[in-house]
Amino acid sequence: MDREVELGYLEVEDKMERRFGYRDLPKTARVTFSSARQVLDESVDDWADRVLTLAG
Repeated sequence: MDREVELGYLEVEDKMERRFGYRDLPKTARVTFSSARQVLDESVDDWADRVLTLAG
């Protein structure tokens, strides 16, 4: 099931914090993470994996 959900940076950050606990990200990681967008033909699972990689 594909679904299109658009979340803002703060919403994503809040969800990640609830799931993985709070960690203060360096400024460069924060900028990279906040600019991450799902590309046209990218599956939600692939995009989620990429976001998790960026968050780590």
